[in-house]
Amino acid sequence: MQRAVTAIYRSHAVADLVREDLERLGLARGNITVLPDSATMSGATDASLSTNTAQDRVGEAIDSLHELDLPEDDTRTYQQALRNGDYVVSVEVDDDADLARIQEIMRRPEDAYDLDELDTRYSAATYAPRRQTSRGVGADATMGTTQSNEDGAVKVVEEQLHVGKREVERGAVRVRSFVREQPVETDVQLRSTRVFVDRRPVDQPVSPGDLQLQERVIEARETAEEAVVSKEGRVVEEIALRKEAETHTETISDTVRHTDVEIEDERTGERTPLTGGTSGSGAS
Repeated sequence: MQRAVTAIYRSHAVADLVREDLERLGLARGNITVLPDSATMSGATDASLSTNTAQDRVGEAIDSLHELDLPEDDTRTYQQALRNGDYVVSVEVDDDADLARIQEIMRRPEDAYDLDELDTRYSAATYAPRRQTSRGVGADATMGTTQSNEDGAVKVVEEQLHVGKREVERGAVRVRSFVREQPVETDVQLRSTRVFVDRRPVDQPVSPGDLQLQERVIEARETAEEAVVSKEGRVVEEIALRKEAETHTETISDTVRHTDVEIEDERTGERTPLTGGTSGSGAS
């Protein structure tokens, strides 16, 4: 069963490293798609690309996303990531036996984005469908550029900064109980009785009643106390865990792009700059 594994990275250098690792795993280069394709940059860096060249490459990359046949919601996230200057790597997986290893390579924790978090952040982003130019090549409008519609109007585009939150593990506290035997000693006083036979010489007259000889048995029993041990469990202390929530304010610094428009009137020779604004929102 063929499936696609896709990830988003912050730089083309990392995307290239991921592609090289996947090729070393044995995947064919034709099964690996990098958008924008950093292999055509000829050693250029992100900063060295001109604004127009970068925008053209992003537009071509956004249109190429449609060839991956991804769901519309996923495509929306990848399109917005490309507009923000990120890189998309997608791999066609034919053998499920390689799936876990491929996911491990593409899940570079220090470089790959959390796609679930990006899906939430970009849920309201503009979805750009495939469009055909006169030459039959797909084109797409990117954030931060000016586009003209059929009436010749200039669209002023601005980016908005959305800050979301996610919960991460910071470690755990465990309380473990176990049973330990400890020898103890205590003193107890025990009482016992013993039977002794006393013989006393007697010399006295016998009364008439004593002349009736008969058998007689007298008996005395010895007794002794012995220690009886019993145990009773008692709760002497309780240990529990509790959590306290703390809140703090963190300042998020980033950049957003917007369209600057300048009106030039050749009749008067005047130039009037119109600058769009930026806005940001935070998730509670």
